[in-house]
Amino acid sequence: MLLMQEFAKSNYLPSGQMDQLLAMLRSLPESPGVLRLNCEIPKYPSFFPGGRGYKGPSFPQSPIMFVGHNFDTDIGFLKSLERGSEDHLKMKTWVNMKNSFLPAARLDEDDCFFTNFYLGAIVHPEPKPGETRKTTNTGKFKCSKQYHEACVKALRTQVDIIRPAVVALLGGKVPTAFGEAFPVYLRHCGIDLGETQSRQPNTGHRLQLLTDLSVHVICLAHPANPRSLESHRAQGLLLRSAIQAASAQ
Repeated sequence: MLLMQEFAKSNYLPSGQMDQLLAMLRSLPESPGVLRLNCEIPKYPSFFPGGRGYKGPSFPQSPIMFVGHNFDTDIGFLKSLERGSEDHLKMKTWVNMKNSFLPAARLDEDDCFFTNFYLGAIVHPEPKPGETRKTTNTGKFKCSKQYHEACVKALRTQVDIIRPAVVALLGGKVPTAFGEAFPVYLRHCGIDLGETQSRQPNTGHRLQLLTDLSVHVICLAHPANPRSLESHRAQGLLLRSAIQAASAQ
């Protein structure tokens, strides 16, 4: 009931792709330490699956697909739900995405889809006496093996539904996860972000991800990382090169 109420507050049009993505979310198993998400955040900006992951009102066609590691904590999700969107004025991911990455890439937000590898929110355990409760969504995502494997399968499903022109992997943890879903990418993964980026051309790698879908895949530093404005813009320029290469195909 809550899901329908939140969708009623949004400005999104009905979408067959979103129907498929919601069905995918419903198929995920439960896992200790993970809160199930179903796109309840009604407005943009919000990464999928906390929200719908696109600006709207229509589902983007052949978008640039940004893949983060995980959405947020349960507490962060509830704050965004109450706010109606993620906090684009304070959340560094959105501040640097909107002010540096996208302008440098000359990319309109209407042409993007923002998603994650792990499709639930982190539920930190109650702290032990004398300890402080964790509130961040950084570090290792703790979940069951079954849940992890389901997210690997779900990433392939996401790509099949979204049909992106370019896939932008955000941060050093995502390339290996992406390689689990698409083994053709594994040989391009380094031990960290720096090595992975050193192995890729400026246009990213053009890969046959599905039998009927070739995509440029490029690894970028995460916009939440504490970098200079010029460094964030440089990531946007890399993305621009990948978009131009994809457009030329």
